[in-house]
Amino acid sequence: MGKTIAVLIGDLIGSRKAGNRADVQSRLMGVIGRINGAYGQSIVARVMVTGGDEFEGAFKDARACYRAFEDIERGLFPVRVRGGIGVGETDTKPSELVTEMDGPAFHRAREALQAVKGKKSCLLLSSESKKIDGTANTVLRLLWAIRGGWTGRQREVAFYYLSRALSSPAAPTQEEIAEHFGVSQPAITKVLSSGSIKAVRDAEEFLNQMLDEATR
Repeated sequence: MGKTIAVLIGDLIGSRKAGNRADVQSRLMGVIGRINGAYGQSIVARVMVTGGDEFEGAFKDARACYRAFEDIERGLFPVRVRGGIGVGETDTKPSELVTEMDGPAFHRAREALQAVKGKKSCLLLSSESKKIDGTANTVLRLLWAIRGGWTGRQREVAFYYLSRALSSPAAPTQEEIAEHFGVSQPAITKVLSSGSIKAVRDAEEFLNQMLDEATR
């Protein structure tokens, strides 16, 4: 058995019915290329398109796996994406090609993706701990419910705010955000409040703790 890894398996919702499917596929390939470049130190097997509208990759930890999924979701919006993260060991030797690997982590990711199709969520976790899964998946469903109601402006501000707030010791100030978007500080205050964006940040920080624990 190999060491514990986190596997991401996802697909695009309804893309086969889209009139611009070729454009969506091109965007997906572009986003995946950027992820493989940006997450090099965290990748076990590079993310790749494995069949039509499905993508798959293996990471050293579940937090990186989750961040990669978020990047794919953001990069393809308004095309909807769903996925499953499986945490566990592997039955095969390490390989740069994710299609050459298999084991419990892959089986759990596939099971999580199938479970997503029957729930109001875009991503679910499946690990060795049912307790961690239950807590993390509750948070994921709540995050999905909040994000689903965001306007275009709320999404822009949220992604800018969260990308900085979750990767540095201090979150950006409202003045900094206002300057970035070229709007007034009161306008940013309204967006942050109406979109519950600071509450999302707190939920994301808690979720990261759960994901770290799942991969230990």
